[in-house]
Amino acid sequence: KTSSGWEWKTIGDKNNNPQYKGEVKREYIIFGDYIIEGLGSLTFPDGFKYVGEWKDGKRHGQGTSTFPSGNKYVGEFKDGREHGQGTFTTFEGDKYVGEFKGGNFWNGTTYEIDGNIFGKWVNGKLKVKYPP
Repeated sequence: KTSSGWEWKTIGDKNNNPQYKGEVKREYIIFGDYIIEGLGSLTFPDGFKYVGEWKDGKRHGQGTSTFPSGNKYVGEFKDGREHGQGTFTTFEGDKYVGEFKGGNFWNGTTYEIDGNIFGKWVNGKLKVKYPP
């Protein structure tokens, strides 16, 4: 226990199970379960990693997801999904900057690695591709 609440240092076998480091809260539902809440990082054996805020065991608030492919998302999360303002960058360097809704591109711009605009997203649909 810390001054800010409960904290887990690690759980599971790093070769077979996800590893969590960070804050938790304790809920007395039946026997008293620990729920990921606050700041922490979760790393999976396949290389997926999330570092950021948690609420009720889900990614919620500001955070960064790094995928095994090398892709990366930095921004807001809600109920475990990319939601709000953020930037998704591919391992090749192309990126989307803007609003996400339910894990999907929503209102924003897609850029090529050289910075040229590739397309615009409006309400979840790619409306314009550049060059025409």
